[in-house]
Amino acid sequence: MRSEPTERLPSRGTNGVAIVSPFWVTVKGYVSSVDATPQLLAWVVFLNCAAALTAVFFVVHGEWVPSWWKIAALAVVAGIAERQAVRVTKNVEMTVSFLPFVFTAVAFGPLPAFLVGAAANLA
Repeated sequence: MRSEPTERLPSRGTNGVAIVSPFWVTVKGYVSSVDATPQLLAWVVFLNCAAALTAVFFVVHGEWVPSWWKIAALAVVAGIAERQAVRVTKNVEMTVSFLPFVFTAVAFGPLPAFLVGAAANLA
């Protein structure tokens, strides 16, 4: 029989202050100080710049893109799937949009997968 822990660790999950509201649902996160917001903004800007540079790299090196309707159809499926989540562990959830994204990467390559992932996140 397992014994109970003697002290509880502070939760850094979904019981903090609301910081983002996508899809008309409030997502909560742990905010330790007022300085957390500029750090979060800097991280988001860095990730967007890295994604843009990756897209430019793919285009410069001549990556192949299938017909637009295939990408559009997979982007619509991924956008709809972005609304659905699957609980992986007690504290971790993952969106179902991972499946059309990975399918696109395997079937068509990295640039179409990049486009489908970007479109799904815009949804």
